[in-house]
Amino acid sequence: MRRAIIVVLACSLLLPAGLLATSAAADPVDVPGLEGPARVDRDANGIAHIRAGSRHDLFFLQGWVHAQDRLFQMDMRRRQADGTLAELLGPAALPTDVQLRTIGLHRAAARSLPDGPPTPRWCWPPTPTASTPGWPATRCRPSTGPSA
Repeated sequence: MRRAIIVVLACSLLLPAGLLATSAAADPVDVPGLEGPARVDRDANGIAHIRAGSRHDLFFLQGWVHAQDRLFQMDMRRRQADGTLAELLGPAALPTDVQLRTIGLHRAAARSLPDGPPTPRWCWPPTPTASTPGWPATRCRPSTGPSA
C-alpha cells in the first residue's frame, strides 16, 4: 500500500513537470550564470537540444535541462546516498538510512573529490543551485565541489 502511495505521489509530481518541459518554447534561455546567449529547443518528443556559445554555457544548460526533467529523481538519489530518505519517506526508510550512513558513501565522495582528475572540473556548476535556478537555495546542501 505504501509503495502505491509513493508511486502515485511521484507520478503526480512528475507528470506536470514533464508537461511543462515539453511545452517549453524555443525561446532564448535567460538563466543567471550564463556567459552569453544560449537557447534550449525541445522537439515534438520533448528532447532538449542545447545551443550555446561556450563550453561553460553548454554544460551549465545541460545540468539545467537535466534538473528540469529529473529533479525529483536527483533529490531522491542524493537523499539515498546521504542516508536521509527517512526525512521524505518516513520511519520505514530508517533501516536503509542507518546502513547507508554507516557505509559513508557521502563522506567517501567528499574525501575523494580533491584527488579526482582536474580536467572535467571546469564543467561542474559552481553552486548546487546552478542547475536549478529559482529553487530556493535554503533547500540545497552546501557544495563540496570545486568552484568554477
